Amino acid sequence: MTRFLRRLNAYIGRSNEERWTFFASLILLPALALALNRVGMRRTRAFLEARARLAQPAAPTEEAHARARRIARMVNAAARYSPYKANCLKRSLALWWLLRRRGIDSDVRIGVRKAEGTFQAHAWVEMDGVVVNDSARFVGAFTPFAGDVMTIYRFLD
Repeated sequence: MTRFLRRLNAYIGRSNEERWTFFASLILLPALALALNRVGMRRTRAFLEARARLAQPAAPTEEAHARARRIARMVNAAARYSPYKANCLKRSLALWWLLRRRGIDSDVRIGVRKAEGTFQAHAWVEMDGVVVNDSARFVGAFTPFAGDVMTIYRFLD
């Protein structure tokens, strides 16, 4: 069986939510790249937040964590298989927004490290302190800025 057919079978076997998330991410990731490039993080955040107002979030449940991980896998798959290769910040913003639209509270975190003499930064999403879209081991190598990045930008408006 060809690689394409294996991927098609895997896609067909996904839930409706996962398929919708994959296609939405294919559109959302390059749109976020364009928005960040044209209007910056502050205005992009305001735009996303206005289109996904989070009502009073409930305490995260195990089911919410599992759902968030499934959504994260689809965002990462869209980034991997799309002609547009989104970086960690765009993937994290997309996931954060998609989770908010489903009433799941999460935080975008950014961390930094110095490795082999170079400054590096990385973005990821956390729910109740648990990394959703990345390996906790990989993220652990970065020193995160305090708090949710999206909250920080709210004060810049």
